[in-house]
Amino acid sequence: MEILKFKAWVESEKKMLPVWQMWFPQAGASPRAMVKSPKTGKFVIGPFPIMQCTGLKDRFGKEIYEGDVIECHEGANIMDQREYDVVVVVRFGRSGYGSVVDVHGEHCGGMYFSLPYEGCMKILGNIYENPELAEKAGGL
Repeated sequence: MEILKFKAWVESEKKMLPVWQMWFPQAGASPRAMVKSPKTGKFVIGPFPIMQCTGLKDRFGKEIYEGDVIECHEGANIMDQREYDVVVVVRFGRSGYGSVVDVHGEHCGGMYFSLPYEGCMKILGNIYENPELAEKAGGL
């Protein structure tokens, strides 16, 4: 059985923290999460932005979460025989985790991640701690 993992952006800490517990106060409501403050050692509850683990790891063994900005060796482009390193924001879609890929300003379609991609991905940061990386990746 796969264990779901989440982390939350806690603005007051300016940090991404692991979620200890998460619940929905009512149907259709935003989730509430409990995180432990590294500053005080106390638990904090709030409606924080939540990121879910994809179950994949980057080439250094670090878990990849929704909202992470990653660099990926996209492979050879059949049309012009060049290889690209693309920077993308990980998002959850209908078919799983992936991203819309823009290379040199050109929309190149969707890119879905799976185990074969693990060796080529490197986490650069995330959309909360590093918003400038999200801009580099083509925006949020």
